[in-house]
Amino acid sequence: MDFSGLEGSHVEFDICCYAHPDTGEGEKLVTFPNDTFTIAAWLKTSTMLTSNIYPIFGGWYGSVQSMKMRLNNGAVDFLLYPSNNGNPITLLTSSFVLSNDEWAHVAITFSGSQAVIYIDGEEDNFADIVMPVEDIANDYFVGGIPSQHSAGPGEHSFPGLIDEFFMSENALSKSEVQQLMALEY
Repeated sequence: MDFSGLEGSHVEFDICCYAHPDTGEGEKLVTFPNDTFTIAAWLKTSTMLTSNIYPIFGGWYGSVQSMKMRLNNGAVDFLLYPSNNGNPITLLTSSFVLSNDEWAHVAITFSGSQAVIYIDGEEDNFADIVMPVEDIANDYFVGGIPSQHSAGPGEHSFPGLIDEFFMSENALSKSEVQQLMALEY
């Protein structure tokens, strides 16, 4: 998917819908029953300025807990938003900095107590995390933020290509991340 052509380009996962006021039915959630997950994708920037913040994946609004993966100064950040609609907490940042016109496979795994960023199948950075990953009830966007929502200090669109986006409720091991990378390549 090429997000560099139009400001605010994005793919939306329509998760958010509100329960019927009379019956309470209808709410959709993304759940993480074991408090674990993996997010992965191939990324290729083409017009990235390393001084900017760019969206890769995440939710951006509402009084619900959410998560985000973004580029910040060319490095990959993983953030969680608390369920009280507070400011996001940056939990992990890669030491690797992406370069324009080069593909990189990025995976973030969370085991319930530790988050790991893998770049091209190798562990780049990790952090012990005490914040749980709760059910998510807001829309998610890949590659951009719709123009009707604030991008905050960042840009509305990823500056290039995102391919083979992957999300799982399981925390993949290093060998499983490498297998996923080999399947996607």
